[in-house]
Amino acid sequence: MIQLRDAKQLERAIERARQGRLVVRRTSITRMYKVENMENGQVYVCNFFVRKSDGAKFAHCTCKAGNPPADKDGVPMYEPRPCKHISVAICLAMYDKTVRDAAMQAAQSPIAA
Repeated sequence: MIQLRDAKQLERAIERARQGRLVVRRTSITRMYKVENMENGQVYVCNFFVRKSDGAKFAHCTCKAGNPPADKDGVPMYEPRPCKHISVAICLAMYDKTVRDAAMQAAQSPIAA
């Protein structure tokens, strides 16, 4: 799991995503997205989480960068890194949040006569 602090940590991943042909699709689960690499047909799942206690944001991807292999003792071989799949999925996640917030605000506003 990767803690998302700022856009700077995603810069390399964003550059790699621009070079590829990636398609993001929503799943039936909120904050879960499927990212398909159209060049090789691989499909990865990206999840986004917000910790309620302090509002920290986290992401997880099923690719090797976001989900590193473990050694024989079960310890990850390296720290999870932001990947290009997370960088493209986060764009759709931010859009979805904006739409949800706008719908909630519209529902709470009084009806104009």
